[in-house]
Amino acid sequence: MSRLIAFGCSVTYGHGLPDCYTPPTGFGNKPSEFAWPSLLGKNLSREVVNLGSPGSGNLEILYKLLQYNFQKDDFCVVHWSFYDRIDLVRLNPDKIYRINVEDIDKEFLSEKGYITHTNIRNYMVIHHAALYLTKINVPYYFIDMNHTDNIPSFLKVKYYDTHNIYQFFTIDRALDNSHPGIESHKKFTSYLYNKIMLLRLTKDPT
Repeated sequence: MSRLIAFGCSVTYGHGLPDCYTPPTGFGNKPSEFAWPSLLGKNLSREVVNLGSPGSGNLEILYKLLQYNFQKDDFCVVHWSFYDRIDLVRLNPDKIYRINVEDIDKEFLSEKGYITHTNIRNYMVIHHAALYLTKINVPYYFIDMNHTDNIPSFLKVKYYDTHNIYQFFTIDRALDNSHPGIESHKKFTSYLYNKIMLLRLTKDPT
């Protein structure tokens, strides 16, 4: 069966949904069946591999994508995470460490121009992922929650959605009162499905 391979952070994982919530703030030990990857997979009649991970930054997502063993007929959807997440990847042993810009002196970072540098680094990560997936002939669709109109000219990614998707994430809240709820995931899934069908990135299951 053809597969949908999904990458992302807690929104992709389904943090806070009924089958993925450990009070007061914890998440389940496996991705939610109510999250958008599972819903989209059903719409596309594809097996779902949800590789989302709560707290992931974009370098971590890229690292997982580059390490993944894609197969023929796979379709990849990446929901890119927040730009202020910094991932430190140590290869030996194979472990990922995370820090957040919120844990650092933001005034110092701003003076040093780091925020701008962070945006550029994220754009390069997204660009690299697109080049890699194109090279190995895996069709993809990217969604960027960091809505911006200031995308650099070098970032010429064909299937890169930078529209404001927060409209889908505020319909309702998950059990942790922080992440998108069931109806939000349904609306977001419908949006993704229509875009993917319009662009003919994968075959209509009907």
